Amino acid sequence: MVYRNGWKEFFITAISFGIPMSLFFIIQYGITLGLAGGVLAGVLFGGAMTLVTRGTEKKFAKMRAEIAADRRVICDGGATWQGLGGWMFLTAAGLEFYPHKFNHGKQNFAIPTEELAGVTVKRNIVVVSLRNGSEVPVVVSHAGEWREQIRKAMDTREDGNYDFE
Repeated sequence: MVYRNGWKEFFITAISFGIPMSLFFIIQYGITLGLAGGVLAGVLFGGAMTLVTRGTEKKFAKMRAEIAADRRVICDGGATWQGLGGWMFLTAAGLEFYPHKFNHGKQNFAIPTEELAGVTVKRNIVVVSLRNGSEVPVVVSHAGEWREQIRKAMDTREDGNYDFE
């Protein structure tokens, strides 16, 4: 299952950018031009972010195919870990995060399923607890669905040595 951003995320982005821009434009140009400028700015910004997200989804679709040849992919989607944007996969072997090429720190991480101790959700953040007591917070869309998939993977752990890159 691929967790993609859709219309909901577009509108959240457009509104959260459009409202402050409307206020700014109202102060600058008056109510009529201000509202029109804010709506336009929100739609343009939301559209630009949607295009970037679609491009990212296509790029990581190739990686999904490569990973699926080696291990079963349960779900995947855009994610942010420690300020790095990228893509996270939940496979039968565990959680895997791959950052975008444009990030200054290009750290992948992989957490084998055997190391997972629990998972909670705080708003749009999935907090994965590890057996060593540490926690790994990751920002994702559809956090509740990620939590359920991770819990299912923990309940049906598969043995095997997988080479995470």
